[in-house]
Amino acid sequence: MNFLLIDDHPFILEGYAHVVDQNFPKSTIAKFTTAKCVVDYFENVPEAKRTDIALIDYNIPGYTENKIKNGIDIANAIRKVIPYCKIIMLTAHTEKIYILDIIKNAKPDGFFTKGELTPENLQY
Repeated sequence: MNFLLIDDHPFILEGYAHVVDQNFPKSTIAKFTTAKCVVDYFENVPEAKRTDIALIDYNIPGYTENKIKNGIDIANAIRKVIPYCKIIMLTAHTEKIYILDIIKNAKPDGFFTKGELTPENLQY
């Protein structure tokens, strides 16, 4: 399995990667902290198009040149390139307006607030 992990906090990103590595030891893991890095990855690395699961934080630094404002835009861009990729959205926001925005506009295959995300429910 090929994972793409996107979060603007490197320490959190390493935690996600550790859980993925523990549960899927033969997987490949690509980690990024900005939208620009994700765009560059898809434009320059052929293996990027083999991503099976993308774990995406809502609050990711945007990339104005590509009209990417947040994780929703990244999720939709990935889905255009890899329709079969499972998108799991994450956010620290608990306000309904943010959650509805994510569900309505990203249409993720999975969703967690960071307060409810645990290693156990990430492994599914």
